[in-house]
Amino acid sequence: MAGSTVLVVEAERLAEIEAHCEACYPNEALGLLYGATPAQVDRVAVVAPSDQSATSVSIAAQAVISEPQVIGTFHSHPDGPAEPSVADLRQLEEIGLGIITAVVRGTATVSTAWIVVDGKATELTMVEPEAA
Repeated sequence: MAGSTVLVVEAERLAEIEAHCEACYPNEALGLLYGATPAQVDRVAVVAPSDQSATSVSIAAQAVISEPQVIGTFHSHPDGPAEPSVADLRQLEEIGLGIITAVVRGTATVSTAWIVVDGKATELTMVEPEAA
């Protein structure tokens, strides 16, 4: 993913992410992103977080990194922006890729993809496979 500013995500995968985030509202949702390459999400999986509340959700980074073909995580920000928090930045540095979905009053409003490059959050453009 180094040097790339594009993440390939099928609309169906993004819809799965957003539906899970809405279902978890008012708590944060969490899931894994799978791909054959770090620049394309092929599959998503819901994860039972080790800690979940309306303001935080966590999973052991080592558990994520050790799973084959996991390229990152997704989670929601209930009634907050789809931008990484300080805690998100720390986890992005360990895991790599993250999709954040803003859920306002139970409805997913926007999803954004992020990586950390040289210690700074960098937003990725999400595109459909045929547009890549």
